[in-house]
Amino acid sequence: MASTICPKTRNSSLCWRLLKPMGNMDGPKLANYTLSLSLTTAVEALRHARQLEATNTTDPQLNKRYSECSRRFNSAMEGLEQGKEALATGGYVVLTFANMASQSEADECLGYFKQPPSEPSSLPEKAKDLGDISDIAAWVSSILAGDDYGT
Repeated sequence: MASTICPKTRNSSLCWRLLKPMGNMDGPKLANYTLSLSLTTAVEALRHARQLEATNTTDPQLNKRYSECSRRFNSAMEGLEQGKEALATGGYVVLTFANMASQSEADECLGYFKQPPSEPSSLPEKAKDLGDISDIAAWVSSILAGDDYGT
């Protein structure tokens, strides 16, 4: 499946690193694997954003950024949890939407870093990772749903 999916993703090198070791894993197991990666990444990103929020930096722009990213990551995590429930019943379309929503939430957070001030933390990398992994997961689930959403 990696040879079908990875060229379509926005970070094909990450996709190859994640999917190639999975070999010929069947589609539902691969969907579960990529969903688990997305969910773990969302939880880690949310934890990091909340830690930054709790530091009460003196820069109100940074505080706002951390708060918004916390909200976005929480939303992504909740959606992925719903996707997990859908996967259990073969709801690949719902899972695809959950993965795409997670990608969108991560990208929205990443957008906050395009404005000053410069970011002293690793939060942008965590947002990018979540977006990239959610994109890979969305491709996996969309193929299972019978919908090649990017073409």
